[in-house]
Amino acid sequence: MASWFAYVPRHVAEDLLQFPDASPIRREARFNAVALFADVSGFTPMSEALGKTGRVGTEELTAILNRYFDPMIELIHSYGGIIGKFGGDAMTVLFPYSDDTQSVVVRRAIQCALLMQERMVNYKGIDTSAGRFDLAMKAGLAMGSIFTTTVGDPDLRLETIIAGQTLDLCSDAEHKANPGEVVVHNPMLAVAGQIEIGDERGDFSLVTGLAEPEASV
Repeated sequence: MASWFAYVPRHVAEDLLQFPDASPIRREARFNAVALFADVSGFTPMSEALGKTGRVGTEELTAILNRYFDPMIELIHSYGGIIGKFGGDAMTVLFPYSDDTQSVVVRRAIQCALLMQERMVNYKGIDTSAGRFDLAMKAGLAMGSIFTTTVGDPDLRLETIIAGQTLDLCSDAEHKANPGEVVVHNPMLAVAGQIEIGDERGDFSLVTGLAEPEASV
């Protein structure tokens, strides 16, 4: 199953393996998860500049993208996260939890987001054939129910749909963040244990650290 993870989210791969002879279309799943929305700024001007240089610039951009996403995905997986969807320069990550694991998963998700921000220092002053560029990230998190299903035509294309208020809230949290920050929906604070808060932003709060860093899975 590991080879499938490069193409579809983990929960989709597990569903296909559990029901190998059934169509995934319109089959629904609901589960609780922490949702992390991470948006990176800086790729667009870089891609536009490199795109003007032709095939060589495209290959250079691909190498830079891989250099960014590969270690970030590895970090996310190490904290139990699932890449739910890529969208341009952004990605939605899910950290499923049960009643018994809720607190530790919330802390792992926050720790993962903080470490992702720490690693963004590696993407400052990227030298390319089209000039030097900086990448920066904003991260927002929320927790709650997630709805997933699959739509499309098996002969053409299938698309995994991830929806629910939790996705809207983690997107709202990201909009409250400045580059370099991690912002969470306030209900997460009640189950996250001792965490360091920068300031409140309406129904959301800036998180600057965990009193005791959470270990990876």
